[in-house]
Amino acid sequence: MKNTLLVIIAISFIFGFSNSETAYTLEKGKFEVGLFQPLKYGYSEKIEFSTHPIFDFLIPNGSVKIYHTNIGKFEMASRHSFNYPTFLLRTLTLEGSGGFVAPDPDIPEIPQMFSLKNELLLTTQINSFIVTGKMGMNFAIGDEPDIRTLIELPIVYPRLAVFYNQYSINSGGDVRYSYSKNLDILIDADVILLPESDEDKQFFFEHKAMIEWQKSNRFQIVGGYKFVYGEYPFGSQWKVLPVIDFKWRL
Repeated sequence: MKNTLLVIIAISFIFGFSNSETAYTLEKGKFEVGLFQPLKYGYSEKIEFSTHPIFDFLIPNGSVKIYHTNIGKFEMASRHSFNYPTFLLRTLTLEGSGGFVAPDPDIPEIPQMFSLKNELLLTTQINSFIVTGKMGMNFAIGDEPDIRTLIELPIVYPRLAVFYNQYSINSGGDVRYSYSKNLDILIDADVILLPESDEDKQFFFEHKAMIEWQKSNRFQIVGGYKFVYGEYPFGSQWKVLPVIDFKWRL
């Protein structure tokens, strides 16, 4: 059961609980990290690297954000990410309550596979608001796993289903409002589409609303909720989940 909880936390926070997304990169030489947020590093004025180091042993992952240029009042950047879920999915192939996939001689072993995600981000600032729009595609590379091993859980399903559907499409927007010197309000909305057939696609909608309190220049506390809705093989489902995190900047 402990393995199960760890896996749910790992998948959820690697893929589904990022606080705020903009085209801006961290200042050169600076670090930012949270309990459930990725470790970010400003490699240069235009390049930012990130990974979730706590969960790398379950899902090796990483991304690079590259600032490109400004277009009128918009700043443009691209983000390129990879994830390797093979070890995680093999770990979940267990008997009993600790596993999501029961061992079955008729089900082939989870193959070697990873995903590459490419996104475009456009950010603009309007008075006290920072507004970001994004769109991207996620591609799976490697052999397709047996569909019977797919995990049908909120947040987890649309992220792992790309390995069974070969690709997914995402788009969304983020708004950060500076309410005061030490208090920001963060709101986002994201749509994920999975190909079910050439004519039909599975639809997933996710939305977060959070408050970020900046206790100091180096420490922030974030709290709020995440709403998820999805069209799963067993039918439509929605949930509201709490979000809390602590962030440090170095």
